[in-house]
Amino acid sequence: MILEIIVLIFGLAFLVMGSNLLVEGAIRLSKRIGLSKLFIGMTIVTIGTTTPELIVNVISALQGNSAVGLGNILGSNLFNILVIIGLTAFFIKIKTTKNLAKDAFFALIAIGLVWAFSAVSLNEPTNTISALEGVAMLLLFACYMYFLIKGIPKEVKIIHVFETRSIELIGLGAFLLYAGGTIAVANSVEIARQLSISEFVIGATILAIGTSLPELSTCIIAALKKQQEISVGNLVGSTIYNTLAILGITAIISPINTENYYKYFAFNAFAILLLVGFLYTGKKYHINRTEGALMLISYCLIFAVLLFNL
Repeated sequence: MILEIIVLIFGLAFLVMGSNLLVEGAIRLSKRIGLSKLFIGMTIVTIGTTTPELIVNVISALQGNSAVGLGNILGSNLFNILVIIGLTAFFIKIKTTKNLAKDAFFALIAIGLVWAFSAVSLNEPTNTISALEGVAMLLLFACYMYFLIKGIPKEVKIIHVFETRSIELIGLGAFLLYAGGTIAVANSVEIARQLSISEFVIGATILAIGTSLPELSTCIIAALKKQQEISVGNLVGSTIYNTLAILGITAIISPINTENYYKYFAFNAFAILLLVGFLYTGKKYHINRTEGALMLISYCLIFAVLLFNL
């Protein structure tokens, strides 16, 4: 099993490197064709940093291991909200705006909707997120993106679309993501089998933390530049993207069995409610050190439940 763990670490490293290269290439290309920094931050950076989750979920779904993908998304959401935001707030007080609170409410709605989809039956048995429900989730995400970017001026210069360096970075990033995702999923499943624990738990712990490393690095860089509100917005946006888009795509490829996993949807809802509560208590739209510490403690308790299946 030591070999599988070492190979898994390499796979996660490929995911992080691939994501960073993809984001760098996409930003370079977007600037060359005249897209605004705001547009880049709201779309490309958020989607780029969640690409590891997408790759892992697509590969796990194609291999018939949808439990790995479900655990990866629910675990990533918890890590993004409770650990990355909590850690940032613990060291540097976060100042945000009411727009973040609105996005947090939408993230809560998204979790509730997916939770409801898993509990009702459209064209699949209950305790399943079906392909049809996956399509509905993607449509809702498309509506969210439309209202998010509506009104942002975009002057596209087609002549620069094939800027060589950008294409090289995007191509290399995509290759590393595919290689890393394939390695990570295969070895995670093998480790789960050898330890006799569920694939969901592996997805919600090791894979979730590994695929969230791009968000963590982005948040650290933004914090050092005293732009925490941008990074926190990216994390909430990533939660929405994970929940609606990535789980939606996963369900379309292979229906997701959610039986026995309802409490983990509740943990996601709790994390977002905690974030919203902290945004409206104390100094409005601020998260202080004490609140950051409480978020970190909450994650430790939830992680224990995940790990020991309490």
